[in-house]
Amino acid sequence: MKRAQEHSYGIIPLRKAGDAWQVLLIHHAKGHWAFPKGHCEAGESPLETAQRELFEETHLEVAQLLSQAPLDEAYQFMRDGTLVEKKVSYFMALVTGEVSVDHKEVVEAVWASFTTAHDMLTFPEAQRLCSTIPNALSLVNS
Repeated sequence: MKRAQEHSYGIIPLRKAGDAWQVLLIHHAKGHWAFPKGHCEAGESPLETAQRELFEETHLEVAQLLSQAPLDEAYQFMRDGTLVEKKVSYFMALVTGEVSVDHKEVVEAVWASFTTAHDMLTFPEAQRLCSTIPNALSLVNS
């Protein structure tokens, strides 16, 4: 069986709504709910990639990076007879701007509580990652 490895980078977009945190999820045209992410272009750093993808998919910009250390997820899937081993590194960030999605890739975007986001996310790895955000935020804010 053929194998391939991919690495993508994204932003976990966060904002405060009163005293509560919210996270932005995007509904991809392919049908799944996830965080904004994508592949590096030539010469980009992981953070530059994550910021570009956030802007391309949502028109939001990073106002404050909450941690230099990314949160990672890893999973496998089949594409055209090839087993793809995928790793995605996400940077948590406060974001600014008004959400406006690129309808070529994204159907809609929704701000949600961590509990609601966990239930909306399509894949178990993203759900696991979402469950770690509150603890990661407490470490950043301590």
